Amino acid sequence: MLFNQEETDQEDDRHRTPLIIAIRRNHPNVVRALIAQEHGADVNRQSHVMLHHRTPLMEACYRGKLEIAKILLESNKIKNIDQKRPSSFTTQPGGLTALIDAVSSGYVPIVDLLLDFGADINQSSDDGKTPLVGENNND
Repeated sequence: MLFNQEETDQEDDRHRTPLIIAIRRNHPNVVRALIAQEHGADVNRQSHVMLHHRTPLMEACYRGKLEIAKILLESNKIKNIDQKRPSSFTTQPGGLTALIDAVSSGYVPIVDLLLDFGADINQSSDDGKTPLVGENNND
């Protein structure tokens, strides 16, 4: 099946792209198909779902989708594994990364995968959280 980027990045009425939906529903083969083509889904696009501004990699890591995170990383299309999300109008602070999400959620195999692919263990969020120490205490 061939897709063009306009179709693969089209958001539904809840601001979800087909790639985000496939990740949330744990469909690795659909993820593979959506990103496989030269003009497939944009794996670096920050979704506006519920104002969380997650990339597909962040979404997979946040939800514990190890196989999908691996597919995304092995695609060699991720521009910045340490990409940060902006702050939102919810309780989410800005600057969270895929690694911070994986550590916070306790997904050790995903943490290991991200580190294997070069994620920065010292990258901090806007409120001082790092994957290594959680909160930054500057007392």
